[in-house]
Amino acid sequence: MMSLPTLSRRSLMVGGSSTLALALLGRAPNALGAPAPATMLDYTSPEAFAVAEQAYLDLGAQHNEAGLYAWGESYYLLGLLLMYERYEDEAYLDTFEERARHVLASTDAARGVTDYRGVSGPGWRAAGNYTAGHAEFALSDESPGIQIRWAGVRSAEARATVTNVAGEHFDLELTHPSSAETLTGVSLDPASPDYVVDAVHALFNGTRRWTALDHRESHDASDRVAASAIDFEPQFYVFSVHTGMVVRPLARYVRTVLGSPRYARRQAFAARVRRAVQEAVDFHWDEFAIDEHGRGDFWWARNAPIPWDGLMQPYNQGHAMGAVYAELFHLTPTAPLRRRLEAMMRSFRAGVESDGDAIIWPYWQPYGAKYRGYTVEEDLSTYTPGTPESPSPRTSATPPSRWSSSRACTMPASRTSVTCGNGSRGRSPRT
Repeated sequence: MMSLPTLSRRSLMVGGSSTLALALLGRAPNALGAPAPATMLDYTSPEAFAVAEQAYLDLGAQHNEAGLYAWGESYYLLGLLLMYERYEDEAYLDTFEERARHVLASTDAARGVTDYRGVSGPGWRAAGNYTAGHAEFALSDESPGIQIRWAGVRSAEARATVTNVAGEHFDLELTHPSSAETLTGVSLDPASPDYVVDAVHALFNGTRRWTALDHRESHDASDRVAASAIDFEPQFYVFSVHTGMVVRPLARYVRTVLGSPRYARRQAFAARVRRAVQEAVDFHWDEFAIDEHGRGDFWWARNAPIPWDGLMQPYNQGHAMGAVYAELFHLTPTAPLRRRLEAMMRSFRAGVESDGDAIIWPYWQPYGAKYRGYTVEEDLSTYTPGTPESPSPRTSATPPSRWSSSRACTMPASRTSVTCGNGSRGRSPRT
């Protein structure tokens, strides 16, 4: 069974919070394990940054397979740039460039690893808690058979066990830390009321995230599976939100360095980084679409081994790459980037509401299937066949008046004089 470390934004924050908090208070344990004298550090100071920096570097991030680049390295890289902008100490840029070389040397292509499709690209794959796990039951002649999937966290801890095989029928035990199910007398025959794929799908709900897939080209009465127990293998996927998080500080660095002659000695490296940023952006280019209302969003590919395949990505995930688009647009304004940025602004405008003196928005777009809920019959997602609707928005909230005009989705006039139109799906960010 594949064993991957688990990491999320929350666990990254919590995991190092105690040590980091004590360090910033001047109370980190010394070499003998005794607390140091309490001397408060200014958290905006270079001294405090150095403490936080070391706490992150101690994690030893080498890749993104557990999300550490997306939710750790990205913040560190951005922090280095912000510290340089505040203190103008080029040592921060030197360190940034060292870390950028490390990050670019550990793309999937550089490491020679692939995603679930077998593609080795310019991004950083992830698995673990982020993707679905699979257990593959081949037929007795070793041809493709039945795939059982778990589309939730800790997929590597799931197991499927076939017992009591009698012809085409068998018992199937499914175990996971949050779900244990036993299906008796299931069948390989798609015409049977006990068809294994249908039986597994019938289990699915918000906490029992089991689904199945029949890989056979056709059914034969002689098909058999052997009694066996299979541990699930987490699948690798390159998330646009992870790429956006990692690439955004790289794009900001490029804009800083290529935008001023004072950085002449850094510009050759910045040009290399720019090419890497563009390649990473291109890798996800076809995951974006603009609807008939001119709203633009990123989508997860159907059948991708992730919980919400086939659905629109929520605001925060799509906007990670949107922030990269904005950095690139500032560097070199192009029509395709402008169309996408304007379309994303329309999308966000559709969800933004005012609540007193606050601006609020839902996690999922209010016009999307995930927000309204969808049924199995709609056949929108293979790993999450159906889902209940999200909580209704606050009825007291109203659209912010300052966003009531169509000009709200237009790029600033200082960058372009083109007004906001309906938009269209571009094909290349370079043209």
